[in-house]
Amino acid sequence: MLNVYIVNIPSEIMPYKDRQKGLTYQRIYNKKHYSRRKQYYREKNKERRKETQIWLREYKKTLKCVKCFIQDFRCIDFNHKKKQDKLIDVSKMPSYGYSKETIMKEINKCEPMCRNCHAIHTYENKDFLYRKRVRNDSNIHPSA
Repeated sequence: MLNVYIVNIPSEIMPYKDRQKGLTYQRIYNKKHYSRRKQYYREKNKERRKETQIWLREYKKTLKCVKCFIQDFRCIDFNHKKKQDKLIDVSKMPSYGYSKETIMKEINKCEPMCRNCHAIHTYENKDFLYRKRVRNDSNIHPSA
């Protein structure tokens, strides 16, 4: 059998009935709480970022380049298959504080490549832009 107790709580302890007033109170409380424990939160975030960087390094050890099949985690980059789907560089995500789940979602949009293959692939896909820009720039400067 479930016992239910009804307790009269003083109105000064009860949450605000006015939503805006309650949100204002919560905002003030959160600022005070954070300012009192600022060092704790900074250390915790730093620790979490470090853990995420270590996790990403360990994950990269399981990968190899899709073109040359080199399996050295120190030179593996993530090449986005579709540039329009790119949120941010995967290598920057741990230091920006992204969660492992978000990083994995971004990695799933990519294919692992070594730095050399990645540089060649990027150059080959962007080379047409460079040639077009050079061609247009040559029309800007009239010959003497």
